[in-house]
Amino acid sequence: KRNGKYADASKVDLVLLDVNMPRLDGRQASDKLAADPELAEIPVVVLSVSDEPDDIRRSYLHGVASYIPKPVDFDGILRVVQSLDDYSLAIIREP
Repeated sequence: KRNGKYADASKVDLVLLDVNMPRLDGRQASDKLAADPELAEIPVVVLSVSDEPDDIRRSYLHGVASYIPKPVDFDGILRVVQSLDDYSLAIIREP
């Protein structure tokens, strides 16, 4: 939210979440972002090792923009990172 010592921080263009995070899972985090008018317009992408259809469906029901299965090898991670760069800089159009 760029408060306090973060007041001069760059605006966030994209949020990456995992379904299985400690304390607050990806769906809960997505709900919190969506409930905040200052953050609700930031696209949320889930990047998770889970390829379970229920995790994918539930993530979309919680408002994520995209769900990407996390690759297990280094080359796969590089491809995903490059595609996210393209996604956030070339594909997304903000209001």
